Amino acid sequence: MGRGLSIRRRNWKRWGALTALYLLEWILLLIMYVVQVFLFTGFVVCVRLQLLSWPILVGFIGLVVLILVFQRWIILDCQKNRAHVTRVFSKKQPSQTSDNKN
Repeated sequence: MGRGLSIRRRNWKRWGALTALYLLEWILLLIMYVVQVFLFTGFVVCVRLQLLSWPILVGFIGLVVLILVFQRWIILDCQKNRAHVTRVFSKKQPSQTSDNKN
């Protein structure tokens, strides 16, 4: 009976950790999307005011590439962390293995 409570508690911890990782990923990606909108707006303003030169264009392209790389890194890192959390919480506890031996 006590074993069921510990499994339930582990499931809550696992779901809490996974939820925190999902929230962190979405918040970071939302920040990146907002930065992209501001970057695109700045690019449009530069084009409309005819302030666009080669260094500014290269800077915009570099920032877009940097943001896309950072977004990809966030997604891959969060996937790796979710897999780690799932793997850690799916392992059996020593108390569970000793219960099975008895």
